[in-house]
Amino acid sequence: MGNIEKLSDECVYEGSVFTLSKCRMRLADGSEAVWDFIKHRRCGAAAVPVLPDGRIILVEQTRPVLGRRAYEIPAGAREKAACGKPRPEAAGRAEIIAAAARERRAAGFHFQNETGGGFEDTARTAYRELLEETGRAALSLSFLLRSYSSPAYNTEFTDIYLAEVPFEAEGQKLDAGEDITCAAFAREEILQMIGSGEIVDSKTVAGLLAALRRMERSGR
Repeated sequence: MGNIEKLSDECVYEGSVFTLSKCRMRLADGSEAVWDFIKHRRCGAAAVPVLPDGRIILVEQTRPVLGRRAYEIPAGAREKAACGKPRPEAAGRAEIIAAAARERRAAGFHFQNETGGGFEDTARTAYRELLEETGRAALSLSFLLRSYSSPAYNTEFTDIYLAEVPFEAEGQKLDAGEDITCAAFAREEILQMIGSGEIVDSKTVAGLLAALRRMERSGR
């Protein structure tokens, strides 16, 4: 942590998803301060779905904080490893998930209790959320980046993957109460939507720009 030292850590709230702690910190100038930290247990994953013609699929759903519907990339929190939901491996694509997880680890991105924490790998989360929200199973999945929502005080991160998907959709598998629609956009449309403020979700902006850069480098 450089010149900043944690002197004490007091948990003031413990929920099923995160804990809130008050930590006494010694700062670089020798003074002390109390900082609040959110420690997220599950974190999550997202996928940037790319069609064969290079267009990217975005999902649209209502976000009450914004007071409107918003375009985002498919995303969600990690589930318990034995959550009861059908595993995407049933479709014979376990190796796609395993390869993406290996790529993430090779890039140096890990998470606490990766092999025994009780939660699924983020590669599986990305695959599952993509299938549920767009109705499309990834033909390939590759790690793009890890995005922290608020690293000043929150440990929550989202692992973002690039997914090659087919034109044909199998049908969405939405949870009760979800109202999600899908639409495909070309590169220039996406850049215009980011620049105009139509797309404001931080993980979506980061994932889209990283995906477009990788696609450009590969000649797409």
